[in-house]
Amino acid sequence: MLSESEVQDLLSQIKSGRLEPTRKTHRQHVQQLRSRSDPTAERKCPRCGNDMVLRTAKRGANAGNQFWGCSGYPKCRAVQSVS
Repeated sequence: MLSESEVQDLLSQIKSGRLEPTRKTHRQHVQQLRSRSDPTAERKCPRCGNDMVLRTAKRGANAGNQFWGCSGYPKCRAVQSVS
């Protein structure tokens, strides 16, 4: 559990790291959201920064379903759903 002063310190750190709400930052935000939902967009691994590759599950309950897997597999096992 955090004390009240620790909570206030964390909130101030979050607020200091926020971008100023301008037209430019809004456009960047919208562009980033569109690229997330675009299945043809280039994706980067959130863990290691390598490219994500569209793969198809071969076994198990999800056999035949597609997912994004890190190109650094087996060293990095990060996965993301297609949707």
